[in-house]
Amino acid sequence: MPNSYTVSALYIPAFILLIPIYLIFQMHEVNIIELFNKLDTLNLTWNEISISSNLVLWIFLANLIRYIGKHQLENKIFNFGRTFPTTQFLKKKSNILSQSFKNRIFELIYNDFNFDISKLNNMNKDEEELELKDYVSQIRIKVGKGTLTFNHNVRYGQIRNFIGGLYIILPILIINSIYIFYISKYGLIENTLLVINFLFFLIFLLKKTIIIKYADEYANMLFNDYINLQRS
Repeated sequence: MPNSYTVSALYIPAFILLIPIYLIFQMHEVNIIELFNKLDTLNLTWNEISISSNLVLWIFLANLIRYIGKHQLENKIFNFGRTFPTTQFLKKKSNILSQSFKNRIFELIYNDFNFDISKLNNMNKDEEELELKDYVSQIRIKVGKGTLTFNHNVRYGQIRNFIGGLYIILPILIINSIYIFYISKYGLIENTLLVINFLFFLIFLLKKTIIIKYADEYANMLFNDYINLQRS
């Protein structure tokens, strides 16, 4: 069974992205129920378990948008995690967090994981980022599914995966919009699709700003949860 993160951060964005595809089918008068019924007859068998083709396609789409969101967005924007806000906030030259707040975090890192914090002073930029990335990995494990951190992690995952899915859905919507402009008659479905196309395209243009905003919120909540964590 998929966990709550997978459902919220992966399957929900995939479902939202499929809404305009459903409308495109409706616009072109494709019988979706009949199509799904045909796909259901193409069941796959694995370890003597029969799996619906619809389910396979759904899982494939969800994981595809996650892959694109991770590798086309997150890794490129944040240099494979080295410049993720959780790392950037802790850097010596960063003034996003107060110095007293950072000192408290480093004190807890030393107490919790016995890391030699002092060596950060002698590191160059690249070495510092890699070292802080390791610290943050341990902090995430320590915090676990802290309620607030988990909620912000889900939100970040939702928007990242949604924008990842736009790499697939947006070209389809653009082609369909051209069809609407030059061939199709304007109606409720057509106008709805044009509005969705505009909104999705706007989100895609602002993707970096949006991703960074949600990542910043997650980083702030992670460190707050870490400091307020109950310790024996």
